Amino acid sequence: MTPSRHRLALLLLILWLWTSPGISVSAHGQGKPVNCERSAEQLTGRLELCQRYRVDQIEVEGLFRTRRYVVERELVFEEGDVATLAEIEESVQRLRNTGLFRTVAYDLVDQRLVAVVGEDLPQLGDGEHDGRLLRLSVDERWTLLPQTRFSRGGGVLHLILGLSDANLFGTYLQLGGYYERLGPANSFALWFRDPRFLGERLVLSADAGISNRVVALYARDGALEGGFLLERQFASLALEKEWRWWWRTGVGLGVVNDAFGYTLVSETMRSGQEHLGGLPDAQAALSLSVSSRWGRLNLDNYLVDGAQFSLRLGRYITVPELETQFTRLDATVLHFTTLPLKSTLALRMAVGLSDARAAHHAYFAGGLDAVRGFVNQRFRGNFYALTNAEFRIPSFDMRWIAVQHVFFVDGLGISDHAFEIFGLRAASAGVGLRFVSPKIYGFLARIDFAFQLEGGSGPSLSFGGGQFF
Repeated sequence: MTPSRHRLALLLLILWLWTSPGISVSAHGQGKPVNCERSAEQLTGRLELCQRYRVDQIEVEGLFRTRRYVVERELVFEEGDVATLAEIEESVQRLRNTGLFRTVAYDLVDQRLVAVVGEDLPQLGDGEHDGRLLRLSVDERWTLLPQTRFSRGGGVLHLILGLSDANLFGTYLQLGGYYERLGPANSFALWFRDPRFLGERLVLSADAGISNRVVALYARDGALEGGFLLERQFASLALEKEWRWWWRTGVGLGVVNDAFGYTLVSETMRSGQEHLGGLPDAQAALSLSVSSRWGRLNLDNYLVDGAQFSLRLGRYITVPELETQFTRLDATVLHFTTLPLKSTLALRMAVGLSDARAAHHAYFAGGLDAVRGFVNQRFRGNFYALTNAEFRIPSFDMRWIAVQHVFFVDGLGISDHAFEIFGLRAASAGVGLRFVSPKIYGFLARIDFAFQLEGGSGPSLSFGGGQFF
């Protein structure tokens, strides 16, 4: 197949996935919360969700580590309040979206059936139902996760030791860290996240550490033309506020201090870098960012449903000169639709724009996080457009283990010139497997086999932790 036919086939497949009838509504009925203030005509088929109940009592079954107030904080009502069925289902979905529970279910029990004989129940207003007992049933996930890796080859030792907990002491606080030894280079990182800062729907995130990674520079034809070791000291603080269920805004502040060397770099890479002019100059920078997200992704066990558009603008300023180093704008669309048989149609579309001059500040794309079937960092540029589409369907689904089969297609346009990103620079398609543990927070192993359609050859087999997107 010629390159032009590859581009046409990929474009037609992506358009079909995006516009196929019936995929905009989840098989589970998930979506935006019902607005019961609308007219009866606008609520056709969903009027039952606007029935009102007085929630006299709330019981939570299945808590092991998580504290009860963590559950109550996600509810949009309290004991004694009158709530619609839509508000109850929205509260249940918020609990699922924390990721702390494999499943969340609920029952509404008529209090008249359990009332003490002779005890009068309070009178209700017009359109309200008798009091109910809301019984929530949850299945907690295990969230304390160690991280270990040890390997030795080519005279280089690689060691990783880490530990993280997404539900620290049952409070929904998240804390983690790791230490990495790669040859003579040491790296470490610590991070903290409070998804309900000050008891509000406010996310506070902070991290700090030192990272060491080899930056490989490839020419457009795929030839290795240089590279170096980037040692980065970093610290950042971010805050994100949920204003509506469908809208969030955030701000971020960070500092980085970059140094460069040839440790762990091959002789071929080193000589090529010297030919390009040597190592970049060491530099410290301050990063400022603003972001916004529209839409919401709903979780149900290991399934994802919904759509979200995110936009982030970042500015990097040199220190102490306080001169603008470069500006970056990133936009991403995520769309997940749950279909019958617990299958999922997943789509990611992303665009990035930057005016960075230094090579290590450009966008890098390769097999790890962008387009499968190519070496990591194979493509780079100041502008990129990326599309990934997956169809996921499980063949085995139990409480502790589930297996998903995946069919995917990836497409990438990337260049130092904005309009060239609309040409297809790399594309691949293939199949994969996902090994999920629904009972363990964030545990997913991934194996993918890709066939290169455009952009040359590369390693077909890839694996890692977590979904590709």
